[in-house]
Amino acid sequence: MATLPAVVCLSQLHASNVPYRDEGDNGVADPQLWVYEGQGGSRQSTDVQSNTQTPRWPQTLCVSTAARSDPRVCFDIRDDYPFDEGELLAFGCAAAFTADDVGKTHAVQVGDATVYFALSKLVEYAPDQCHDECQRNVLPRLPVLTASNRADFPLWHAYIERRYHQQISGAMSVDLNTFSMFYHASNADGGPLDAIATLFVENPCLRICTLESWPNRRPVYDGSPFVGDSGPEMRMNALAFFVHRPFISRAEVQNCERLEVMHLRTEWLGGERGVSWFFNTVGSGVFIDCHNLPHEGRIQVHQNREEWEREHGREWPLDPHVPDIMEDEGLNLLVFTAADFTVFDTDGTNPSTEIVVRHRDSESSEATSDRGSCLDDDDIGIVMRTGIRGGLACRCRKRDPPMASINCEDTPYSP
Repeated sequence: MATLPAVVCLSQLHASNVPYRDEGDNGVADPQLWVYEGQGGSRQSTDVQSNTQTPRWPQTLCVSTAARSDPRVCFDIRDDYPFDEGELLAFGCAAAFTADDVGKTHAVQVGDATVYFALSKLVEYAPDQCHDECQRNVLPRLPVLTASNRADFPLWHAYIERRYHQQISGAMSVDLNTFSMFYHASNADGGPLDAIATLFVENPCLRICTLESWPNRRPVYDGSPFVGDSGPEMRMNALAFFVHRPFISRAEVQNCERLEVMHLRTEWLGGERGVSWFFNTVGSGVFIDCHNLPHEGRIQVHQNREEWEREHGREWPLDPHVPDIMEDEGLNLLVFTAADFTVFDTDGTNPSTEIVVRHRDSESSEATSDRGSCLDDDDIGIVMRTGIRGGLACRCRKRDPPMASINCEDTPYSP
């Protein structure tokens, strides 16, 4: 019979449906999680996550299972104000853990919100093994998946099948070390740990770092897992996290058949009109087809906006004017391979790839589309693909904010 460890650890901590608080120019509440060993017992706290109703906390918190009058683990979700104690947004407790609970994911109702976590036994490691600079705690070497190693890596194969709607077969291979995005662990209540949850349980130093999106972003390293703190990057936090990888090359874009991308509905800079902006995200399971775009036209590639200025002999006219630029120059696809915003007099730390696609109608917007962020209505007209190499037609499921994202969730599974 399995024995409950003396100490268990809660990782992949996140919450949904945190109560709304209107903070005016400061957005909504800034949630922090307080974890107690029994109601009113010994307490630990996570960092504060800013301006979100779907926070993810990168910390792993470990609690004792020793006998006590209240064997439960309890949770407060609190705002960061007042600064000495924080306004209570939600409260609830998990039942006392049993040996069968270890190695599974859990969902606990906390008022109107839900707190999710993966439960594991404590892994002993020396604190000095972890880098103080969070983003130096990079992903370990991950497997290269083939049809012949399904039995060796069943959780990773299951992850790929769920996200790509296709089984790895024949000569197919998937190198997880090229992925620049991973979906968070599933929220299954009481289910076994999936590949992502297991990854963090087995690597206690590993954390998903929150980086300032702009202008003073800290440097990252190959394999750094991170999320952003504002704009479209912050919207990604509830869905997935980024991993820093080498940037796509100019030749790869100019000769592309398909590009793997992610897109989320956002009101950033007033929202999008006439174009959609995509992250270049290997691992999303969603592709744009470079030869089947809403407009005929050219593909234009620049390293960043500074290079665009040099080649055009004028200042960058700011992002809301991109639809006009693309129309004037006959572009169907505009890509900045390593957009670093040096044109705005910043240091350009930690650039990212940006992919822009013109809509069929220059006045269209996902905000007014019946299909929302699926982007596949007649006015927008962007056709998506899925499958291991983008070989399957994508069927997108319309989602509401904050999870409004391009996806292929209604695509039938293809063995």
